[in-house]
Amino acid sequence: MATSTPSAGLSSHDLHEFLGSFADEQGSKRRKSQRIPASMVAEISTAPEKKFPATVRDISEHGMGFLHREPIGLQEVAVNVLIDGDELRVRVVVDWCRQCDNGMFMSGGHFLSVSKSRDSGATIGFFAVRST
Repeated sequence: MATSTPSAGLSSHDLHEFLGSFADEQGSKRRKSQRIPASMVAEISTAPEKKFPATVRDISEHGMGFLHREPIGLQEVAVNVLIDGDELRVRVVVDWCRQCDNGMFMSGGHFLSVSKSRDSGATIGFFAVRST
């Protein structure tokens, strides 16, 4: 049985089910699919030597939104997200990035790929989490 990550509200099983089978029944004219609010610790890599922390703000069948302190160009990035002790590696194309009034940046992009690795100690950059 999968457990929920308190900050995310979603288990890794729920996320994989959602990404694989979610259908937007609301039929939004502007968006391809409904967004689910989230608050997950992440690390964005814009190049092998350029990594910085971020928070996943929302997630949908087609992409994710982020909050971070660094600007991101419209490019492909690697995103590592910890959910339930599972590290998801996501390739995302950043479609937009805007600076907020408080100096932070919000961005969003669409998925290219999602993969999962299971370790006894998953690590995302500055954060290390040990599975029990």
